[in-house]
Amino acid sequence: MKALSLLLALTFVSLFLSAQTTLSFCTSVEQEGYCAFNNTKFITSPDSASGRLYMLLRNSNGIGQTHVTYKIFAVDKEGKETYQNTVEQHLQPDWLYAWQINYFKSPGKFKVKVANDAGETICSNSVELFDVW
Repeated sequence: MKALSLLLALTFVSLFLSAQTTLSFCTSVEQEGYCAFNNTKFITSPDSASGRLYMLLRNSNGIGQTHVTYKIFAVDKEGKETYQNTVEQHLQPDWLYAWQINYFKSPGKFKVKVANDAGETICSNSVELFDVW
């Protein structure tokens, strides 16, 4: 009986985790939502003031939202977040992935928080850009 309870609990947890919306950073998004150079650290050209990245949302069960807000914060050396800008996106709830382009100042460290219509954070991730090799 304990083994069955454990198996049911593990199944529930894996279903819950697989249904989570995730945020990735990519240099481009290809067909079927493939994230090129999916990473949290990117090198930009030393003569460039910013780096263009795609912010990719993904959920294998559907994102489940009709509108999301990407809130972008700069993160200083002490970890303090300072609001930078907001990017709005309309989508269909059954979409498995969606993306937006953003230009991040380089060098810099950023945190992106994605919120639903109710203002609840559904996912977040951090990214860092370097301008030195």
